[in-house]
Amino acid sequence: MLTANRVRLTPKDHGRQVDPEEFEHSTGAEGYQYEIIDGRVYVTPLPDQSADSLERWLFSKLFEYSQTHPDAIQYLSSKTRVFVHDRPKATCPEPDIAVYDEYPHRLPRRERRWQDISPILVVEVLSVAKPETDLVRSVALSVEV
Repeated sequence: MLTANRVRLTPKDHGRQVDPEEFEHSTGAEGYQYEIIDGRVYVTPLPDQSADSLERWLFSKLFEYSQTHPDAIQYLSSKTRVFVHDRPKATCPEPDIAVYDEYPHRLPRRERRWQDISPILVVEVLSVAKPETDLVRSVALSVEV
């Protein structure tokens, strides 16, 4: 049986065109986040401790709210992919936090796909290392969703 070699992404791959299937099965050098935006690899450093701390605090507040308002927040994630379907090439940003008011809880877990749902709120904690990503790119993509 033939198996395709997995592509190992590094920061040098930033901006490289990539097939969505190849990207889906790739691995990456540690310490970086990899996204596919308009069919290209987008590489950013992982957040520093202060950004992580703020993200965890905000997530806990949203989680507490979701427990008392399940009609408003059906699902909350810090490991999400948001598919922007109306772009000419594959675009799947990964916001720090995503909130969903509709979630397919009744589907078996294996059948749930990020491609089939859209968040009502996405959160990007401003990163000192990548402010243009959080203030410009992420905002524009979120509006499209």
